Amino acid sequence: AYTMALSIGAGLAAGFTIPIRTALGGSLEWALGIWALPAAVALVVWIPQLRLARPTAQVSGFAMGLLGDRLAWLITIYFGLLSMVFYILLSWLPAIYRAKGTDPSTAGAILGVVTAVGIVGNFAAPIVASRLHDQRAVVWATSGLTITGLIGILVAPAQTALVWATILGVGTGGAFSIGLLHLASGNRDAASAARLSSMALGLGYLFAATGPFVAGLVHAASRNWQLPL
Repeated sequence: AYTMALSIGAGLAAGFTIPIRTALGGSLEWALGIWALPAAVALVVWIPQLRLARPTAQVSGFAMGLLGDRLAWLITIYFGLLSMVFYILLSWLPAIYRAKGTDPSTAGAILGVVTAVGIVGNFAAPIVASRLHDQRAVVWATSGLTITGLIGILVAPAQTALVWATILGVGTGGAFSIGLLHLASGNRDAASAARLSSMALGLGYLFAATGPFVAGLVHAASRNWQLPL
């Protein structure tokens, strides 16, 4: 439910921002400002949670012992890499298709498809993985779909964009759900799962945040999108 909600929200923002800007007379500031409204609603919903009693034993950020845990590092690297790919797409996919001659509304809609179709991967990947003795098959499948989608964007004409956007959405959405599943699966209790989550998400997102910047630098240096892709 969590990952599906993320995909729905991101898909709506990516697909409707340009049409909203057009409806508002070309004001990008107002078109972006519209998306503060869902955040305000979320704030109102969460404020009552502050009145709830907190656990007496607070879990610290992450145990230093995890820094020597091979599995913890593998999960952190996996989470960081999959997030990096998604953030690069989130930042640059419309620009990539604008360079192919696509109009702004269609370029935004393509990104909207990637994020919205992620719902399929969000929902299906954990269910399939939970029924398998070895979850590596699902990791390979979601990674393979993501790679296939990237290759399609690289070599295929813009007219086939929705095909590759769909494949990418299922791949990246499924990979994200599998990443979260890895944090909660196994024989971990709530405290150890929380410590692993703080390590994987904290360090993973820190690493992933460099992706859009590096991709932009590579694009500026090479003057094309082939090398970043």
